[in-house]
Amino acid sequence: METSERLSGIKFIGFTMLGLAAFFAPVTVNGDRSVPIDLIAVWVSSNFEFLASVFALAIVLVGSLKPFISRTWNSDVFETIFSVLKPLGFIAGLVIFLDMGPKWLMTPDIGQFIFYDLIVYLAFLIPLGGIFLTFVTKYGFLEFFGTLFEKIMRPLWKVPGRSSVNALASRVASPVVIYLLTDEEYRDQKYTGREAAIIATGFVTVEAPFIIVVARTAGIMDHFYLFFFVSMLVTFAVTLITARIWPINRITNEYYNAHRSTSASRESEGELAPDVNGSLVGRAWRSAVNTASYSASLPSNLWRQFKSAMAMTFDVLPLVLSIGLIGLIVAEYTAIFDYLGYALYPVTFILGIPEALLAAKASMLGIAEIILPSVVIAESTVVTKFIVASVSITTVLFFSTTIPAILSTRIPLSIFEMVVIWFERLVLSLIIVTPIAYLLL
Repeated sequence: METSERLSGIKFIGFTMLGLAAFFAPVTVNGDRSVPIDLIAVWVSSNFEFLASVFALAIVLVGSLKPFISRTWNSDVFETIFSVLKPLGFIAGLVIFLDMGPKWLMTPDIGQFIFYDLIVYLAFLIPLGGIFLTFVTKYGFLEFFGTLFEKIMRPLWKVPGRSSVNALASRVASPVVIYLLTDEEYRDQKYTGREAAIIATGFVTVEAPFIIVVARTAGIMDHFYLFFFVSMLVTFAVTLITARIWPINRITNEYYNAHRSTSASRESEGELAPDVNGSLVGRAWRSAVNTASYSASLPSNLWRQFKSAMAMTFDVLPLVLSIGLIGLIVAEYTAIFDYLGYALYPVTFILGIPEALLAAKASMLGIAEIILPSVVIAESTVVTKFIVASVSITTVLFFSTTIPAILSTRIPLSIFEMVVIWFERLVLSLIIVTPIAYLLL
């Protein structure tokens, strides 16, 4: 092995282990067992509460003004709606911070929770997560496992082998970034419309930092590793089914602008050129080492990833505050989600989920924002919390981020189709997760 290859191999292994340790290494501090980036975010937000709150409020303010400064607020219907909601989120956050709100807003379970326990925490977790994601996205980790899995993607999930990287990256990178990558490859005729739809609705869920947020909000950090891997496996298992049923199986299986294209065959456009030299593991190793060798310097990658994470923080925090607060208020003071929950209640009842109606109601909240279901069931039994938190991840689609992101691409999916796919994924996820929860908890 040449010296340069050896050094690149050390870089791949060392940085990957460092990044994975930040997200998965078990650490106990003052009796609180969690993972490093979660504990750091909790420590900062709790020990410097005033400064942390001001910092979070400043991020919400900048994020709420950003669409109007960049003049993108009226680019489409969803952008207009979100651009209006963001300033409302800032106003609500300011009122809560100044302790000037009405009693129904200032309760520990609504206003104080959404701002102090969630927004302030997220203001540190997302940038911190972005920094450590550098080590698992820039130095070969995705390429290594992407190569290992590429042979099974077509027979199992009806997508090309190259999509294995998209599927894995969805756990360690912003879903918006993965949608942009999928859209670009769809327009470059690497995926058909149906393949792009399968990837967008079947693999691209929230990244590791948000999975930590869901687990902490639901109160299941003691089961974080089980929760993470179960949610990942169930996401893929459900996609096995949804890729084969309506509406995905009726989406065009043609390439983007295929009627205008003079490109060659499906094989030459839709699949990566196979590397047949050596074993599968050997090819995976070469792919990872090659990525590590050509990656930019560590300071450059860290800075680029941090800027990306901060941009995401500016976009996400105002929406989580506004949509999350609206969802909590509607769930607490109206019967709307109770009525919606009745549509799912037969499923949760038959499956024997504890507090079946509450689980149904909480699960239906997931279409609005991924964190809301965990808020509603935070005081429930551990089995209920685990099930509801898991399906909020495995359903993939929700209106605060993923649905508008898909609509901004050329991937051929309508709002109606995505809502149908979301409900299919919800029911299938409940059917798969519930026995796992009873067996392992």
